[in-house]
Amino acid sequence: MPITLNRLIDQPEVEKVIIRSLDCALYQAVVVDAGKEQLIVDDNGKPLRGHGMYQLLEELRPIGAKCWVLQHSSAYDEMIGQPPRQGDNRLEVPLYPGEVIPFPTQNRRR
Repeated sequence: MPITLNRLIDQPEVEKVIIRSLDCALYQAVVVDAGKEQLIVDDNGKPLRGHGMYQLLEELRPIGAKCWVLQHSSAYDEMIGQPPRQGDNRLEVPLYPGEVIPFPTQNRRR
């Protein structure tokens, strides 16, 4: 079930914010709270996306999260004709674990 950015801003803190790399220069935001993944959407219900990771992070700045990660799923196996994997081939890179994102001008609401 999707959650709006404004609703997330009003929450005290979430477990994790995931920035998913969808394409070469396209990123989408997902939040994990109480063990459930939720797509972050704007007020019109459209998925929150950006053409740069930092552009998307700037929009997400007001969210309080314990962990921020960049996630990428590779299509390499499919491109070279490998059979589908049983497991997941996602790469997850911590951005700012356990810290508030160090933007130059922090205006996070509490």
